[in-house]
Amino acid sequence: SLLLERILRPETERHPAVRERLTRLKDWGTTTVYPLLLHLLDRRRQGSASDDEIARAVLYLESYLVRRVVTNRATAGLNRVLLRAVPEIAEKAPVDAALRTYLSTGRKFFATDDQVRAAARTVPLYYSGRSNQRKLVLAWLEEDHEARERVDVSGCTIEHVLPQTLTPAWKDMLAAGLEEGESVDDAHAVLVHTLGNLTLTAYNSELGNQPFVTKRAEYAKSGLRMNREIAEQETWGRAQIEQRADALAERILRLWPGPDERAQPEPIRESWGLMNRALAELPPGAW
Repeated sequence: SLLLERILRPETERHPAVRERLTRLKDWGTTTVYPLLLHLLDRRRQGSASDDEIARAVLYLESYLVRRVVTNRATAGLNRVLLRAVPEIAEKAPVDAALRTYLSTGRKFFATDDQVRAAARTVPLYYSGRSNQRKLVLAWLEEDHEARERVDVSGCTIEHVLPQTLTPAWKDMLAAGLEEGESVDDAHAVLVHTLGNLTLTAYNSELGNQPFVTKRAEYAKSGLRMNREIAEQETWGRAQIEQRADALAERILRLWPGPDERAQPEPIRESWGLMNRALAELPPGAW
């Protein structure tokens, strides 16, 4: 159908904002969104939704997916949530508000702003979602910097600024920002895969675990603004990684709106709450 063609070939969509959102979801690679997208485009065709409402609705869907990856929410149940969306919003208007409320209600795990801020510092984003989705989050953050030009990530890989394998030089740099009682290895394990330590580069194999002074010189010549910002730092350790995580988290909140604050997520059952309290009493590492 013509509507399916617009989903599979977003360049055929006439409205710029809708075209951009459809392009992003195609790149994201989750085909389970197709029934919902077909419903949204059909609502517009029938005249019960405007271009702007469809663009906002697809943005909320994109935001829901991005925030799940940023907070490392497991994909279990995601397909069911997306498939049930159509009958839930079919008779409701405006459709963008209806979809946002639906995604915000019950146990659908639409991450809140506070959850995104916490996750930016603590979640190992490098292992969250699919590899192309992690790259897209970083690419879309890069696009927001200046001209909003599309960033081609096909030749890029995710680069760890603080490398995965520590050299003596990196151990010395990281040791300068240790918390009381913390070892270099502990700090490394906590920080290395988080958002604040990840960037994109086409020269990952060359950079590897090179000293920061070497990486910094290469980042300064990069065409990516996020790498040039890293190059402005004199050193790279906990403080710089957490500061960058905080800044990127605020950008995520601005680009991808959160759940409807008026909607009520499903409360945790008392039995689960009791179990969680019991588990909290166990010493760390104990069974």
